Amino acid sequence: MISKPWFLAFGVLLVLDAAAADSPPPVPRFSVGYLDRAIEPGVDFYHFACGTWVKDNPVPADKSRWGSFAELRERNLFLIHDLLESAATARVAANSPAQQVADFCRSAMDTNRLERLGLEPIAAELARIDRMDSMTNLFALLAGLHASGIPGMFGVGVSPDAKNSGIYAFDLRQGGLSLPDRDYYLKESFARIREAYRAHVTRMLTLLGEEPAVAAGHAATVLELETALARASRTRVELRDPNKNYNKFATAEIVAPEPGNPVGDVSGRPRVGGPAVRDRGAAGVFQRPGPVGG
Repeated sequence: MISKPWFLAFGVLLVLDAAAADSPPPVPRFSVGYLDRAIEPGVDFYHFACGTWVKDNPVPADKSRWGSFAELRERNLFLIHDLLESAATARVAANSPAQQVADFCRSAMDTNRLERLGLEPIAAELARIDRMDSMTNLFALLAGLHASGIPGMFGVGVSPDAKNSGIYAFDLRQGGLSLPDRDYYLKESFARIREAYRAHVTRMLTLLGEEPAVAAGHAATVLELETALARASRTRVELRDPNKNYNKFATAEIVAPEPGNPVGDVSGRPRVGGPAVRDRGAAGVFQRPGPVGG
C-alpha cells in the first residue's frame, strides 16, 4: 500500500501555490450577461449562449484550458487555502482536528525539511517497484496505488448503472496514458511531442538517482508500454458509443482469460458491494496488448 502522507502533502503544496489571490474568485453561475445576442441562436447556439463570456474570459497564461469548472476549482482551492492558513495561524485545542490540519500544513510548507528528506518518504514504495517481477506483483502494486487515489494503467469508479439506475456498478475504464490521447502515441504528427515526453521521463528518472544512460533506457520502456496501451485503447469516437462501452459481467469473468491474474485485488473486494463490474474500454489492458521491453 502506498503511504498517503507524502502524497497529501504534495496536494497541500498545490493548494497553497494555486490560491494566491487576495479575495475569493466569484461563484461560477449562469448569467444572461454571458449571452451574445448579436449571434442568431439557430446559426451558432454555443456562441449565442456564452459568446460574451468567452470574449471576457481568455485562457489564463498559466492554464491550458479554461471554463466554468476551472473557475469552480480555483474558488475551491482558495477556500481550502484559507482554511489551512487559518488553522496554521490560530490557537487551536491540543490533539484536535484543527491542530492536525495546522501541523500538516506546516509540515508541507517546511521546504528545508522536504529538501533534506528527498525521496526518503517514498523509499519503501520505490523498493517495492524494484522488486516487481511478475504480473501478479504488478496488479498487487496497482491495487495499492488505486486504493491511495493514484490511478495506473486503467481507471476505476462507481456510478449508477446506465441501464438500471436503481443500482450502482463498479466501472473499469481504459487509462494509463500520460499524454492527452492515444493519437499522441500513434500518429506521426505528434512525433515531436513524444520525443519531448521521452526526454521529460528521462529527466525525472535521473532526478530519482538513475544514471543518464539507464534513465534513457527506462524512459524508452515507459514510452513503449504506454504506446502498447494506446494501441489497445478505443478512440474518442468509439468511447461515445453507449452500447459498445456497456459491458457488464461478474467480477470472476475478468480474471478468467488469465488464470492467476489478481485483478480481483482491484475489482473484486467485498467493499465494492456486489459482483457486477462494467467495462468502459478497459478490456484491452487486461488482454495484454503485446510484449513490452523485451
